[in-house]
Amino acid sequence: MKITLLRLLMLKMAFLCHINAFSNDTEGIVYVSFKNTQKIDNYFYYTKTAWTQNKHLLRFMYDDEMKWIEVESNIKNKDIRLKMKNNHCVLRHWINYFDYNEYILQKGDSVVIEYNKNIPIVTVINRNTSKNDYQVDDLVRSQCEFVNYSPMGEYFGAVSLHGKKILNDKSALSQSKNMTGEQVMNRNKKGILLMKNELYPKCMMYLDINKKIIDSLSKQGLISENVYKFQKNKIENLKKLIEVETERLSIDDVYHWCNSQENTLENYEGIYFKDFVDIVEYRFIVDKAPYLDLKDGINRNYKVIYDKINTEFNFSETIKNYLLIKNIGRISESLSKNDFLSYFNKLEKDVKDSSLIEKLKVKYVLELDTTRYVPTSLTLMDNNKTKTSLDAIIKQSQGKVIYVDFWASWCGPCRAAFPHSVKLRESLKDKNIVFVYLSIDKSMEAWLKASEKEQLNSYPNSFLVLNAQNADFLKQQKIDSIPRYMIVDKRGKLVYPNAPRVESKELTQLLTELSK
Repeated sequence: MKITLLRLLMLKMAFLCHINAFSNDTEGIVYVSFKNTQKIDNYFYYTKTAWTQNKHLLRFMYDDEMKWIEVESNIKNKDIRLKMKNNHCVLRHWINYFDYNEYILQKGDSVVIEYNKNIPIVTVINRNTSKNDYQVDDLVRSQCEFVNYSPMGEYFGAVSLHGKKILNDKSALSQSKNMTGEQVMNRNKKGILLMKNELYPKCMMYLDINKKIIDSLSKQGLISENVYKFQKNKIENLKKLIEVETERLSIDDVYHWCNSQENTLENYEGIYFKDFVDIVEYRFIVDKAPYLDLKDGINRNYKVIYDKINTEFNFSETIKNYLLIKNIGRISESLSKNDFLSYFNKLEKDVKDSSLIEKLKVKYVLELDTTRYVPTSLTLMDNNKTKTSLDAIIKQSQGKVIYVDFWASWCGPCRAAFPHSVKLRESLKDKNIVFVYLSIDKSMEAWLKASEKEQLNSYPNSFLVLNAQNADFLKQQKIDSIPRYMIVDKRGKLVYPNAPRVESKELTQLLTELSK
């Protein structure tokens, strides 16, 4: 006992010293540190020579987001700093290719992950937790007999397991050569459904064991109330989800269950209810909708799906809104600009919650902005949604040299150069030089998040390019890769369409000379 307490105290002291390097303000932040390396077997072999790997062993589900974290084997992973608005988040950590553990974390938590025989041991060191809050999934698996994966792991891995079965069946492979793409899809769909039906009794038994364990732990005060509620909702919704997928639940049963659960849709307790709703949509609507003529066997006609959700099903307003908004996203990604604008107009009438519509207008600000499709000018927007243009900025900056930095949230080299840019900007602040940052992101959300992280959110000359896909200026200057830099002189002329990078030694002298 003394050894355990001493070890925990040392862990806490080491971690608290470490997180001070991040920030003194821990409100809204979850810190995760890794004590050692892991060697989790995250491979799945279809055959001896065909395999796949799940490198993203961590998944955070928080607010309205899901964040995947790549956890490398044999390397001590970097610490994680997660900023969140809501009070709780769910950390999902895979322990093999299919199975995972889940942990409920709170805003402000400081967490240490230590690997013991490749099982993650999670310790929250800034507050008291119940004894088994972070051991439930391990306890459940210890009470069940299986070979490689738990019944639930196999159930949700049925697509991969069925693929393995086909690839190791010479007769099935031979038949595949003479089948159309649609025939292959239908064969696989039937095979996967059969496999899931065969797993049904094992899954139900597994979930019953899970329920008995959490009931027992709760009665003994060995798990927290919020962990118990999360586990209980998980078990109940997984049972219903499996019954829908294996065609055991009618649409009336679905409505009844949805009405009892819809209040959990938007919080961490309801992540499995959201999965249930997604499966219901697929089983009763998406799977019956026609495919788009994209020859990919994936994309359905999402306009048809939207209309069916809106007119043919008796979902509650909350669930209907969730599904309509989900399909607006699909329409945006898969259909034409005119289709998207038409269905967004429909959505504004169909969804009565004005706050949801306002959020969507921010999310789809580029798609909704007609100037995005104007090819002649470079149209810009700042983080207050005020529009301008590159021409206007050049005109306003007459008498000053402009250094233009084209970047995007997804561009690693662009973002790696920002510290150099900040340093250079600071060193030249007394000269007639303006730094302008232009993002070609396709999403305003992605740009805003990256801007905040790179401390550009309060900088006055940081903009999102609204018409990056169509602007003649970008085509004329052949901006087909980033980072890309330009220099406009004091007279407003583009003198360096492909200027030196911000890290280069010659740039400081060049800008200084031009500013004289």
